Amino acid sequence: AAGAEHGAVSGRLANRAFLGSVTRIAVDTGDVRLHANLAPGAVVPGEGEAVTLSFPKSALHLLDDAA
Repeated sequence: AAGAEHGAVSGRLANRAFLGSVTRIAVDTGDVRLHANLAPGAVVPGEGEAVTLSFPKSALHLLDDAA
């Protein structure tokens, strides 16, 4: 099914950083903090706002915590 190729997760925007052409956000989901790079021109919500990230699963990269 096409839906199995996409994922979504909801949480609250913890912080945002404008890094030239990329904006990186951190979203607290309750269990984990996720980091995402937004496309240029994307609307960036304010810190503390509820957000939902949707993405193609092929674009997802899981990293271990740095020690």
